[in-house]
Amino acid sequence: MRTFSPFIKALAATSVALAAGLANAAISEDFSAGAGGWQAVDLPGSGSYGSVINPVPVTYFATGGSPGGYISASDPSSNSFYFDAPGAFLGNLGGYLGGTLAFDTYYTPNTAANAWRDDADVLIYSGSKILAWRADANPGADWTHVLATLGVGQGWRVGSINGGAATAADFSSVLG
Repeated sequence: MRTFSPFIKALAATSVALAAGLANAAISEDFSAGAGGWQAVDLPGSGSYGSVINPVPVTYFATGGSPGGYISASDPSSNSFYFDAPGAFLGNLGGYLGGTLAFDTYYTPNTAANAWRDDADVLIYSGSKILAWRADANPGADWTHVLATLGVGQGWRVGSINGGAATAADFSSVLG
């Protein structure tokens, strides 16, 4: 079972980390030696995330990140487009409740209409349970550091950004 797989919405990402209390080691990727198993995926759009429609090629850059290397991909459609976490970010991660998912991102929309405010910035899921989180604002064309606390009352919603507030039971289901 693929438990706790974060999808991160961006056209470029660097320095992805999942951190918790002292009992749990941080899980991180700094893209210093390649794409680290990350891939990009095209999902059905705006809240009906369902299954992956298409994998999307990821390009690795050894420099230019925040700091160091980064990955990038181009959105192939009008669907929802996310980076998909590799195996290191999967499994029973119940000990990370209250921890932080941190990443640096930027994107370069081709028009002002592509402001991506209709979708979540991060999706985490286990089986059919999806938790969605959206940052306060879109990142711009410069690197932006984003922090998402994994916990009740931290802006997580069930199913989509318009779903009900995530409960402790929802987090237990997805992280554990």
